[in-house]
Amino acid sequence: MSELNKIYQPAPEVSVREIEGELLLFHPDHEDLFTMNNLAVEIWKALNEEITVRNIIDKICNQFEIKLNVVEPDVLLFINELAEKGFIELKLESDTLN
Repeated sequence: MSELNKIYQPAPEVSVREIEGELLLFHPDHEDLFTMNNLAVEIWKALNEEITVRNIIDKICNQFEIKLNVVEPDVLLFINELAEKGFIELKLESDTLN
């Protein structure tokens, strides 16, 4: 299964707050706080759109005019980190998604 064909969603227990222009995520189960930069904020917004990781990467490439080979590893790393810390959860996994 390719990571690119997965759809993640924010975990329901995660609190999101904007403070002084920064987006902060808080996970109550392990009191973990996550601060996001502009790129991370756009990834978080895309996660709320229920689109595949591939589509998130494409969206970031277009929005920030960055090449795929630069964006893809960073987005995958960030999404994996969010998943490992429980900020997001897998919603759908399919080989048929593009």
